[in-house]
Amino acid sequence: PPSPSSTPPTPMRLPFHPSLASRMARSVWKGPFADPLEPVAVKGPRGSTLTELRGTRRSMILPEWVALKIQVHSGKAWVPVMIKEEMIGHRLGEFVATRRYTMKKKEDPLALLRAKKKKAT
Repeated sequence: PPSPSSTPPTPMRLPFHPSLASRMARSVWKGPFADPLEPVAVKGPRGSTLTELRGTRRSMILPEWVALKIQVHSGKAWVPVMIKEEMIGHRLGEFVATRRYTMKKKEDPLALLRAKKKKAT
């Protein structure tokens, strides 16, 4: 029989939220990927300093982050995201838009008729 020291070590299993297992693209034994949240001092009202947490778009939302307000960069500005329990297992970047949504202006059919009448006269 092989001695206990010659057997390969088993990978360490990290505890994680049960809902993370179905969403994880990584192997389960590695656990979810999340960069540590970075506390940043920001000037508040009347010269006071406030501490905000900033996270990366690629980080998976962990159960410990529920009820925190985390700043995530949209490519242009830092956008606050309030973490809810339903968000666990998703990435922070999914909740911040990187592109501006613009609606196309609908053509008013009456305005087209008025324009045609003006040209005719």
